[in-house]
Amino acid sequence: MKIKAVFFDMDGTLVNSMEDLAVATNFALKKHGYEERPVKDYAYFAGSGIYVMIERALAPDKVSHEELREIRNDFFAYYEKNCTVHTTVYPGVQALVKKLRENGIYVCCVTNKVEPIAIDIIHHFFGGMDKVAGQVDSLPTKPDPTRTLDTIKALHISPEECLFVGDSAVDIETAKNSGAVPLGVLWGFRTEEELRNAGARYIVKNAEEILEVIKAHE
Repeated sequence: MKIKAVFFDMDGTLVNSMEDLAVATNFALKKHGYEERPVKDYAYFAGSGIYVMIERALAPDKVSHEELREIRNDFFAYYEKNCTVHTTVYPGVQALVKKLRENGIYVCCVTNKVEPIAIDIIHHFFGGMDKVAGQVDSLPTKPDPTRTLDTIKALHISPEECLFVGDSAVDIETAKNSGAVPLGVLWGFRTEEELRNAGARYIVKNAEEILEVIKAHE
């Protein structure tokens, strides 16, 4: 079936945000007396929402829900002002997004990053997209398909007409849960093995290969 929309994950897919996430989280951890973690560790801490990322960074330490919320608030106080300091777009991705839009394909971002910050990052690097669906407190995060399905419905297309692009098992599972076509990228935070085990239908090494996948569906 022809692809009419491409949904991108954000962190590890559109942008390499690992250092900014690490700096902001370490700022909050240090403020509360906890050990800072190496930047590389955030490749596996990130991807499931801010609470999960902080809990992973804290491990094996455990904190109360109240303190976790305070650490989260300190993270956001820093991150919302510094979310693009070290963050960069992956090679070829801006050109890919431009090409998709020129070809009349909807381009959206579905991410577990909180929505206001996700919107800011998308506008900073891409000038906007057809839809940015980030984490909001009233709705579940990926791999729950709610945000993806709501976006599909708003575009008046079917899940089978959507390519869901991500770098982790969470993204592949989101695609499968929503009925979209799951595609994994190898330039992000996670491994090819993780993507294959999660059930990615396609795995690509560079942005240009995504266009080839779309052409194969014409």
